[in-house]
Amino acid sequence: VTGMAQNVPKKYTQRVLLNAIYDLGCGQSVDLFYLPPSTRAPQRANLGYCFVNFADPSEAVRFCAAVSQLTLPTGKARKGLVTAPARVQGFAGNFWHLVDCRLVGHVPEDCLPVLRDPKTGVEIPFAVAAASGAELSNKVQ
Repeated sequence: VTGMAQNVPKKYTQRVLLNAIYDLGCGQSVDLFYLPPSTRAPQRANLGYCFVNFADPSEAVRFCAAVSQLTLPTGKARKGLVTAPARVQGFAGNFWHLVDCRLVGHVPEDCLPVLRDPKTGVEIPFAVAAASGAELSNKVQ
């Protein structure tokens, strides 16, 4: 199940936001996480939304409930996060969509999607996964 969270503070990095999700106790079954970077901002910023795929649908429900109560501190405004189902659903659908976007080589490495084996917790570099896509797509589902 893939969710989208909106109102992410622009200065948040992918790692900081993912750690906040883990701190909520909702990260055990996350197998894909992506916080798209802004290409127009003069300094590193994100687009204000992220995608999180959960291998366990019950964790996605817990995530939505927990995030609706969460306000991430920023320099100015404090908006609560809003969640909704993502248009593209599932690990494979999102993985192939992101591969088709040709992110590798176009965005900084630390801004590439985070892929994770939910059974072991081991992160898989997106560039490596994109190069060996079919094998990974079948393995992580």
